[in-house]
Amino acid sequence: MSDSILVIGGGIAGINCAMNAAKYGTKVYLIDDTPSIGGMMARLDKTFPTNDCSICIEAPQMYEVDNHENIEILTNTEVRKVKKVNGTFKVKLMQRAKYVDEEKCTGCGACVEACPASVADPLDGKVGGMRKLVSMAFPQ
Repeated sequence: MSDSILVIGGGIAGINCAMNAAKYGTKVYLIDDTPSIGGMMARLDKTFPTNDCSICIEAPQMYEVDNHENIEILTNTEVRKVKKVNGTFKVKLMQRAKYVDEEKCTGCGACVEACPASVADPLDGKVGGMRKLVSMAFPQ
């Protein structure tokens, strides 16, 4: 994987960074520790200061980055170790299981309904809310 770039974080800034690097022919690995790219912006209703629809702005960029030939998206992935070697970096990543075959997923939500396991919802403000282990970060 020489001459490649690792972008950590799949929010709006990471998406734009990955797209800017990839348009010059560089192989880009875009990682996010959540099940989906989009970050917090994908979950917001409106953006400041214009009150534009957040997902209306971000969805086309998410689609573009997902379909770019030079970008590989690795979700549910964490950086475990970074080591500098002869002017480059060696990065060890750990990717958690997704439990859903992304190639077959249509976004219908049937897997969410069928999932028997629940976990603490990290986006509920630590109030104690639960969500299904298999879930969608935002409406498809």
